[in-house]
Amino acid sequence: MEKRPEYKGTFQDLCVDQVRRGNSYASGFLKDGKSALALALERAKRIGLPTEVIHRAEERGMLESEAGKSVLANSSYSLLMRQKPAVINSVKKTFFLSDSEVNHLLTAAVGDGLLLMDDEHSEIKILASDEEHTIITTNADEVLATRKVETESERLDRVQKEINKQIDNRNKREKVRVIKGDDCISSKNLSESALEYLRKNKYKEISFKGIISGNKQKYFIKPKKSESPQHIFCVYDIASYLKSFTEKVFTYHAVKADIVFEVNGKEYAIEVETGKMMKHKKEELKKKVENLNNKYQDRWFFVVTDRNLRTKYAKLGTTYDKRHLTSVINRIVSDSAN
Repeated sequence: MEKRPEYKGTFQDLCVDQVRRGNSYASGFLKDGKSALALALERAKRIGLPTEVIHRAEERGMLESEAGKSVLANSSYSLLMRQKPAVINSVKKTFFLSDSEVNHLLTAAVGDGLLLMDDEHSEIKILASDEEHTIITTNADEVLATRKVETESERLDRVQKEINKQIDNRNKREKVRVIKGDDCISSKNLSESALEYLRKNKYKEISFKGIISGNKQKYFIKPKKSESPQHIFCVYDIASYLKSFTEKVFTYHAVKADIVFEVNGKEYAIEVETGKMMKHKKEELKKKVENLNNKYQDRWFFVVTDRNLRTKYAKLGTTYDKRHLTSVINRIVSDSAN
């Protein structure tokens, strides 16, 4: 026996393949002559690809056109449901039905029909499960009967559950944000569960005054051996302000500048200093200044957390304290556009 070729696509793929092969006819499916669908069904049968065709007999095209007859000829079985008197004669002639079978189709209840397989005709009744019936029924009385009238108490409970769900989702997002490794997090608008999570993970709660804030605010700082809380906050605060002008803001540790940002195609760098490197690692600081001069020329500067340090750092490069930093950044953004 000749082995059927293996076909791994869907029937839709097969139809597209038929069109590419040039087997599509402008005459369409319901007119005489084999259509692309009929040819695709013939090919599907040859290669063992299961297909189903659902058709409304009122249109008559399936029963009277050559394309429709070709589809029926390639069908392994047919399932006939209730039929209208206007088309029953065509159905009877096409499927060789007896008078009793014709009467059964004309008077069939919902789910009743005839299953035709070769020369065998069997009456069939299709029953939906309770769950399926509830989903598919279009009976208005049944639909209304399944709808539960919501009391005021139930409505309030439902609304409260939705609110709780939103709060839980927000808390989860906050925890994910923390887990990703933020070194500095504002305590403003954090939920109790998020605050508890931060404290359990040994974040320190410290008050700082930002470059655009006149009052101190509380922040959670992730302790690091190589950086002081003041340095961590200052880098976070400056980077946050820069992000109002550009998305290209990057923070680094150790060798590179603390903050690198790009505006209008020009790259700038900021080195934040608390005085620690000047006191304990002066040679390392000089090497870092050399690297910054080579890479950024005049497009970098120091920001000192203590204004009393400004004179010392000014000997190594342009230096600002936090009081004038917003004006400096605004001028850089404005000048870079020219």
